[in-house]
Amino acid sequence: MHLRLAVVQDLPTIANVAAQAMFDDELFDLICPKRHEYYSDYRDGFLRRVQDKLALPGWVVVVAEDAGQVVGYSVWERIGTTGSAKRWKEGKDGLRNRVERSFLNFSNQVASKTRPDRSVDNSRLAEYNALECFPFSDYPEIWSLSTLAVDPDHQRQGIGQKLVEWGLEQASQDNVPVCLEASAKGIRLYEKLGFKAVNEVKWEGITIKAMIWEKPITKPDTDSLVTGGPAGCAIASSLANSAKKPKVLLLEAGGQNGYKTKRIHGQRWSTQFNEDMNWGYRTVPQEHCNGREIDLSRGKGLGGSSAINFSLYLYGARDDYDEWASLVGDDSFQWNRMQPRFKNLENYNNDILSTTNSRYASPNPSGHGTKGPLHTSYAAEWDRDLPLMMDIFEEIGLPLNLDVNSGNPIGVSLFLNSTRQGVRTTAADLLLNAPDNLTIITESPVHRVIIQGTKAVGVETKGDQYLATNEVILSAGTLDTPKILMHSGIGPAEELEKFQINLVRDIPAIGKGLHDHFCSFLVFARNPETNDRNDFYGNQVAMDAALEQWNKDGSGPWVRHFAQLAGGFFKSDAITSLDEFKALPEKAQQFMLRETVPQYEIITHCAFHLMAPGFTTNYSYICLPVFLMNVQSRGEVRLQSSTQDDSLLFDPRFLSHPFDRLAGIEMFRHLLHITKHQSFTKDNVSTLMAPESESDDDILEYLRNTATPGYHFTGTVKMGKPGDADAAVDSKFRVYGIEGLRVADMSVVPLLTNNHTQATAYVTGVTCAEMLIGEYALDQV
Repeated sequence: MHLRLAVVQDLPTIANVAAQAMFDDELFDLICPKRHEYYSDYRDGFLRRVQDKLALPGWVVVVAEDAGQVVGYSVWERIGTTGSAKRWKEGKDGLRNRVERSFLNFSNQVASKTRPDRSVDNSRLAEYNALECFPFSDYPEIWSLSTLAVDPDHQRQGIGQKLVEWGLEQASQDNVPVCLEASAKGIRLYEKLGFKAVNEVKWEGITIKAMIWEKPITKPDTDSLVTGGPAGCAIASSLANSAKKPKVLLLEAGGQNGYKTKRIHGQRWSTQFNEDMNWGYRTVPQEHCNGREIDLSRGKGLGGSSAINFSLYLYGARDDYDEWASLVGDDSFQWNRMQPRFKNLENYNNDILSTTNSRYASPNPSGHGTKGPLHTSYAAEWDRDLPLMMDIFEEIGLPLNLDVNSGNPIGVSLFLNSTRQGVRTTAADLLLNAPDNLTIITESPVHRVIIQGTKAVGVETKGDQYLATNEVILSAGTLDTPKILMHSGIGPAEELEKFQINLVRDIPAIGKGLHDHFCSFLVFARNPETNDRNDFYGNQVAMDAALEQWNKDGSGPWVRHFAQLAGGFFKSDAITSLDEFKALPEKAQQFMLRETVPQYEIITHCAFHLMAPGFTTNYSYICLPVFLMNVQSRGEVRLQSSTQDDSLLFDPRFLSHPFDRLAGIEMFRHLLHITKHQSFTKDNVSTLMAPESESDDDILEYLRNTATPGYHFTGTVKMGKPGDADAAVDSKFRVYGIEGLRVADMSVVPLLTNNHTQATAYVTGVTCAEMLIGEYALDQV
């Protein structure tokens, strides 16, 4: 006997099974009193009901088959709006297409009108349908068992139990309850499987019970509990693989993200549009960006934002890490301590095929690892016009930097990718070949930390609790970790009181200090003879063939076009001469004047048409994003309700600081200067996106209308020294005032490092893990 999803051809047999199984049921004795006289109507009623469910999205019919014969079935509904619920509603239930659904629905309507069920007492059926038995409005996400039936000749063989267990397995994976309505005949089975009665209704002498099954509270013998994301994956992997092999539990809010086709290197620009991989956050209206609500894409699923970002692997400036160490009073964060951690994470591969192209990059082998879990590489082949842009930068007089990850990013460089042979590397790769002492549970968003007294002892998800002996480590990211803390009663007292959340620890800094690089773009149509992108993106046959090639060996046009970026980090006398710069605190000025600290970043060969579908059908263009470093604007995240399913309100306050506005104008003016150079203009065809002029007013207005995040948010659970008013955790990642609770993700980093911060998130996790391994002597057997 085995279970499978029902198909349309099963309907007649299902109807026969149902009619026989329910014939003596007390409920049908009342509802279908004439079933003896009109047996075919009675049987056809089941057929129509099951057919109706098959026609509806979200409904699932499972059959038990023995020796090729259907001997039982169950009907389920997946109620909810999460990614898992949507997948069932979008076709995971066995029906292949909307045409099939529509046909079933139409034929069912015709049958209902032309062949009414004469076995039914319609008045009693109406009374039954009006009964209010289910008190499940507090469960927006749930599996519901509508029908269970087993052929009488095959009963008492465990078939019914297997059919119910199928649904319990789905519910366990989704981390949601199961509800049902039980008559006397099925109660014993349901109680055996763990269902509990939560309500009952008496009607016409029979008792109908509303029952619910909830996944048992999990209390694993876990030493450390970690939430997901790049830093969390690094922590979990490091702890689990330490010599003492402690038991580690990793909870991921999203799904597995296991689809290889969502890791195609050349499609990295559009991965964020997969709704099941993106939380879809947006800012509140931004006052200094003309009231726009701006996209805040954040990765959903195992690996977090490493699964949807632009796959750049840049360390940042050595002065960033020395400043971090100074701000928190701990040498653990100095560059000479962090750089070996970067190296141990990395598995660097020099894949450049062309010896001519290799002159643009020559990383120092001593600064790069080759045995770590995270693959990094340059693209093997490039767009034809990428070397042209590198040469233009040189002709203009910008210095060439052969290793952007040397600790000094200043100059024009090739940017290292977190990819290998055309496939994106994500934080999930840290968990490959996970040891038995590491447990990973997906689709389990953490709602709050369980605190006893002043000690964190575990976390609560929807319906489950997980306990940890030693540490709870939150790594949900800059935009979500504050939410978990505030719902746990840890955060600004005034904010928590507003939503009647019991205060455990007043930490005003939580949720404050949000900041990010912002960027904008120049886009130019270029001479099509300088590249062959129109032949590819304008030809669906070519793109399909390229996908087949990628599936075969990871090569081809999908790992050539827009697969390698170049750009540079630059210092600017124009910016450091601004009155707004001189008005900054002395310490901020000194930091920005250090040798390795840039004021802005320029990138070339960004696939703008994949990020903004419909922008252009002329793919012979060049998009030049420019990012402001060392932004001074500070925003916040705050609660919008006490409901844990509601996201926070995100307000980065882009361009709110006068320095950011004036520095943004100057960085953009430099980019415009580059594009006015004869070596660039000779291949220009037209301008697609640019300010109306080079005046301060026009550039600033252009920034207000086009500025987007760098997606490098930091600072909402800031690390600092004891007594710092803006600090929430100490230099050991410990939340102030709460024992056994740490935060390790970009939310704690006390300054916005001068890079694309994926690598910083990883090294933050590794640093936290290193401290835990030392504290708990996990490196000693």
